[in-house]
Amino acid sequence: MSLSFESLIQKLVAKGIQSAAATAPIEEKQPTSIRLKPGTRRFVDCQAESLNTSQQAVINMILDGVAEATLNPGGAFEQAAITLQTIQERFFELFQVHGVDMPGIVSILKPYGFRMSALSSSKDLLDLLSTEVVDHLADLFSVDADWLKGTSDRIWHFPGADSKVDWYKNDGRACRRILEYCAQGLTPHVCFLRRLGADFEQARKSDDDKEKWREEPIGMMIKLHRTTDDGVKFTTYELWRTERWNYWRSRYNIKIIIAFCEAALKNHVGLIYSGYELPDDILEKLYGGKAMLASVIGKRQPPGVWQPDDYAGDQFKGSKESDEWESVQNEYGRENFEQLLKEASECRYGKCEA
Repeated sequence: MSLSFESLIQKLVAKGIQSAAATAPIEEKQPTSIRLKPGTRRFVDCQAESLNTSQQAVINMILDGVAEATLNPGGAFEQAAITLQTIQERFFELFQVHGVDMPGIVSILKPYGFRMSALSSSKDLLDLLSTEVVDHLADLFSVDADWLKGTSDRIWHFPGADSKVDWYKNDGRACRRILEYCAQGLTPHVCFLRRLGADFEQARKSDDDKEKWREEPIGMMIKLHRTTDDGVKFTTYELWRTERWNYWRSRYNIKIIIAFCEAALKNHVGLIYSGYELPDDILEKLYGGKAMLASVIGKRQPPGVWQPDDYAGDQFKGSKESDEWESVQNEYGRENFEQLLKEASECRYGKCEA
């Protein structure tokens, strides 16, 4: 098990208190001699200076800590120290993956009392990482709060049914949520995700389950462009639920959302959209909660692209799977999207009514 110098010190402080209370002092002394490499000696010197103690005292603390950790692995204090270390590491990892530097962290968390000096102090940082801050970061960056707390290795999991990231049988609500992001000035980039080398045509043929064919996942992510009150720009990512292209209902739902994005683009409401293809192993990591979208996509070009508007959108009249376009268009018309887009466009250019 890997232990840092800080966790060893914390462990020994607790052990020292328990030992002093339970045992009588022993006066016997036995001389020892230790030879150190130059790099190790430099480390010991720096720690001794920092702790305002002797080199021998630091060496004793390190050796005692190693002995204690070896003889009593997995103790409660050790686990607590490891958890605290994990919380700090994941806090900085979250921002690093999203390309946010130290001043940016302070700007984002300024309402919670964060200062630059607190980022260099483990104690000050942990004191500031309240449940409120952790929940805010989890919601802002779409990660699991338990992962940030160091109690779970799953970076993200989909919430229960009927959540904000559900679009299956909720295409109307999903489109309205995207419009809300436009109204907030977040310039959403809606990206439709599918497997690299996906065969939608074959998947649709297996809709009735009479033909055996692999499931073709279809999903969404939304890239949001944010700016703090101090003018720091950063990007967050939302991963929405995945469904099967094979099933007609989920296929219709996603086509309605594609048609909405195409119409939103024409109405200049502040939205862009595209289609990405990702390898199976990457999709498995994403949907399995083992990777953040920022680390998989971020500023990188996706391995493959596809054109969602080939399957929906009045411009192309559903050039692929065109036999479904009329049904999709009928369902699209029931949601009154065109009026919503018109109003959103007018508000964007300052023409909406108060």
